[in-house]
Amino acid sequence: LAPFRKLAPLVPGPAFCESVKAMAVDAIVKAGQRQQVSGIVATKPPPAPARDGPTQRFSRAQQQLLCAGIHFFHRHIRSDPGVIERMEGNTMFKLFFEVPYHNKEGLLAVFPESVHDCSAIHVCSFILSILHQGLFSVSAFIVSIIYLSRFKENTRITLHACTWRPLFLTSLLLADKMWEDKPVRNSSLSKLFPVLNNLELNLMECEFLKEIEFNVLVTPDLFC
Repeated sequence: LAPFRKLAPLVPGPAFCESVKAMAVDAIVKAGQRQQVSGIVATKPPPAPARDGPTQRFSRAQQQLLCAGIHFFHRHIRSDPGVIERMEGNTMFKLFFEVPYHNKEGLLAVFPESVHDCSAIHVCSFILSILHQGLFSVSAFIVSIIYLSRFKENTRITLHACTWRPLFLTSLLLADKMWEDKPVRNSSLSKLFPVLNNLELNLMECEFLKEIEFNVLVTPDLFC
């Protein structure tokens, strides 16, 4: 991942990720979303890169934004079998349904093994791992949730245990490209999440944009 682009000032480091993870799990539990918090972390974070700065750069407000974003995903992810039946005719649900993409040679077993895990610890760990390893900013994460909300509203898609990871990555990729001067490349993101290759990410990105009618503007009042 050497070609990864930027030295952004708002990128979660390992200590910050652990702090936010604990806060997010606590927030989920306090909100009544109690689940077994043991599961697989879909991506194992590498050693902290040299560029990683002190966690005091992150304000309490930024921690709360991350917690709220993680809580959004955990609160909306469904895992009951009835969802798949109801979404049978939804072409977007079929496109973002992760299981058929697990047929790649050499794919680590942790990805198919964790696809049905929508526990608090897995959702937190996966999101924070992607943000940290991909050098995505907190702002891009929040914008990605706004994009995903628009997508859900237009497609009537349900955020399912088998769809949320591709949807999260696609919306994050679009937010990063829209708002960062040096965005991440699709090929680099596919190395972080090898379930999806470059062509598959390209297709998901195009279809996502079509469904939100290329509405990628986010006003300051909406962001806040």
